[in-house]
Amino acid sequence: MAMQTGNSQATINMTPMIDILLVLLIILLVITPLKPVGLATEVPRDANAPGPDPLPPMAVSRMDAQGGLALNQQACTSEELRATLAGLLQRYPMLPVFIDGAPELEFGQVAGVIDLAKGAGAQRIGIMPGRRG
Repeated sequence: MAMQTGNSQATINMTPMIDILLVLLIILLVITPLKPVGLATEVPRDANAPGPDPLPPMAVSRMDAQGGLALNQQACTSEELRATLAGLLQRYPMLPVFIDGAPELEFGQVAGVIDLAKGAGAQRIGIMPGRRG
């Protein structure tokens, strides 16, 4: 009496491996951010590429140590500054307004000029680093 075992081969059960793969895929999809987070930036255009419009005028508001205001090297009061900025921003809505305060000033004084520019309609405000000497 001879026993005959058929031609049986050992095979790997693939079901647990596929389950693990699916779980890893779900984990990867959950931890991947859907929306990139960061600062909005603008890439400079090529200097040789034709632009839509010529460059708009600059808007640089300076504040000296005594609290005097100037817009583009022209002395003005806070009301004149706001009216001039409002006129410029009406023609150029995305015009950046740069604020340059003397290093001796407190930030609260410079913040008043920032509020004034925001009130005139400025959407893009840049603060220039303090100059020394």
